[in-house]
Amino acid sequence: MKIFPEDRKKMIWLFGILTIAVAGTIYFNFFMGKTNEPIPIQFAVPDVDVLSKNSGTLLPYGDKIDTSILELDKYTVLKRPPALTVFPDELGKENIFE
Repeated sequence: MKIFPEDRKKMIWLFGILTIAVAGTIYFNFFMGKTNEPIPIQFAVPDVDVLSKNSGTLLPYGDKIDTSILELDKYTVLKRPPALTVFPDELGKENIFE
């Protein structure tokens, strides 16, 4: 069966690259996979104190949000950008078909 007889050299390169890609995918997925180490218990189960504080509320530490971080210097330096003004001569035509 001849696919492209005039591009035989290109087809050999294509099959070679495809073979290398498939072999690399198989190698990385099956031989370089995850280790079979168990997950430590401290990361798998939440702490009892957190569970008792989070008794039915949406936030983990009660119904208050700490906003003191927004008063730091790196946030107070930020300023609003100037308002955007668009003049009528910058606008396009009202009816584009005229």
